[in-house]
Amino acid sequence: MPPSTTHLPEFAQCLPTIAAMHIDIGGELAVHAKDYLSAKELAYFHQFKHPRRRYEWFTARLVCKLLFSRYLSNTHLANSNSVWPPTIQKLGCNDIATVLPIVYRSIEILPSNPSLKGAPQLFWQGNILSAMYLSISHAGGLAIASLSSSGPVGLDLEEPISHCPNFYESYFSKQETLWVQQQIKDELSISQLYTLLWTLKESYLKTGISPINNICDFANLEIKIDTSLFTVSKHLPKIGFNSQLHILKLQFSYAKSTFAPYAAFSIMANLILSIVAFELNTHLENVLKVLREDNSLLHK
Repeated sequence: MPPSTTHLPEFAQCLPTIAAMHIDIGGELAVHAKDYLSAKELAYFHQFKHPRRRYEWFTARLVCKLLFSRYLSNTHLANSNSVWPPTIQKLGCNDIATVLPIVYRSIEILPSNPSLKGAPQLFWQGNILSAMYLSISHAGGLAIASLSSSGPVGLDLEEPISHCPNFYESYFSKQETLWVQQQIKDELSISQLYTLLWTLKESYLKTGISPINNICDFANLEIKIDTSLFTVSKHLPKIGFNSQLHILKLQFSYAKSTFAPYAAFSIMANLILSIVAFELNTHLENVLKVLREDNSLLHK
């Protein structure tokens, strides 16, 4: 029997909040993971054979649960405004301890279908929360989550890795390759630039409203960045963790469709983070309806 849908009480609509936490595999939180997870989550948690993978999964969901607990208490409003982009909140054990374990267990981050596959969905007291949008990611010892009540959100965190030319040709358009070549003068490595593009595409895919279904079609999902507002070298990090996100003015193009979401990024010492967000409105809902009905466009 499918779970029922529950709408949130009247919370103020706001752009995404975002928070990050370092993954401590042998730490106190990891040892007591069962105190923060529901029975369904624990079943999934124990499916991971490798401890590192298990606690990456756990920490990202713990961060998301804390963000939602702040929505429940409206404490997020103290730090919330309509300014884009948000600042990344850096969390620690003391922040996690501000909420009782029983509250964490009542908030679930699970795939929406019973097979435990697919994008994560927020549940509260056993019910899907249709009015909340979330995205989670982890890489390089850092777990990160974003939550929004204003529209779909997606984020991706990656460690820059060098690839062979065939890889770039498979996942990036000629125009994107040209953009990378033009940005090299800004003293950012080729692998970092391509990773930035990759995280933007992954983030868009994670919003759930992308016209593509997987990374195999990345080369046809083209990003056009307004270079007049973007100089990569200005955003090179001086410290390991960078809480500041920087605005990107861009468009995603695929076949006949073009989307211009909110977008931002952060370049850290060994990580690149991107976030993409939409505000739901009548126009966007109509466009999504057309995309879903036009199978030739969705599966071109």
